[in-house]
Amino acid sequence: MPIDIDKIRNYTPLYYAEHQPRYLRREFLEAINKAFRTYSITYISPNAPISAEDSIYIEEVIYHLGKKINSLSLILYSPGGDPDTAEKIVEILRGRAKKFYVILPDRAKSAATMISIGANKIFMTENAELGPIDPQIRLKTPSGDIWRPAQSIIDGVALLLNQKEPTPALAYLLQHIDPATLDFAFKAIERSENIAKTFLRKYMLKENPELADSIAKKLADAREYLSHGKPITWKDAKDLGLKVELLKNKTKRQELIWRYFLFSLYDMQQKGANKLFESIEVTRFA
Repeated sequence: MPIDIDKIRNYTPLYYAEHQPRYLRREFLEAINKAFRTYSITYISPNAPISAEDSIYIEEVIYHLGKKINSLSLILYSPGGDPDTAEKIVEILRGRAKKFYVILPDRAKSAATMISIGANKIFMTENAELGPIDPQIRLKTPSGDIWRPAQSIIDGVALLLNQKEPTPALAYLLQHIDPATLDFAFKAIERSENIAKTFLRKYMLKENPELADSIAKKLADAREYLSHGKPITWKDAKDLGLKVELLKNKTKRQELIWRYFLFSLYDMQQKGANKLFESIEVTRFA
């Protein structure tokens, strides 16, 4: 990118050198905004899950916007996390723009998929993937906490209870899964499906509520994909009926997103940060 010396004279040389990665990303965001005709913000989290405090940082990066704008886009990269926070993030961003888009450079799994389907449309690179939204339940075992799909807990208990003779496996399972846990598993599945159904009916697929319900049910059903980590590519998402647009490799918009994404990941590694929340005006590491 060409250097605008008059622009950088606003900063002392050492200060600019120390914060140069931020200024470079700002230039990318400005170019992304122009290319997508939107205002973009970023939530990048390679490994840390979506958690309750994230909504505070999301508010921070859009605080200056004031009144509703025409279009807001979220550049999202996340392994998933808390579905309640995912729901809150969508409502926060929806409250600040007439149209909301999600741009995926790479993965947006589980609760991050929930955020994605709360958009009017999803832009996906060829590397990008969504994932099933079937909830995972934490179980305590002698060797430590483990995570299991809620549907697998329900199916496992049903399978063992149908056995004619009690088995050691049944006794062990029932020791660690009490009725409250089983009830929570049922409710967690219903909750995930309801969030997806509400978003799709209200926004992306408001003209086709039957399709919205069908997609929500599939995404929340562990028996549909068999693995919580199953990649849902742009083609899979399109075949499901979601509104997605492929950012083809080597095109201008794909290059801008991918390079911004890699610059962000590198700077996070250098700073030891788990999460990045960013707009042109604000950068927050967590």
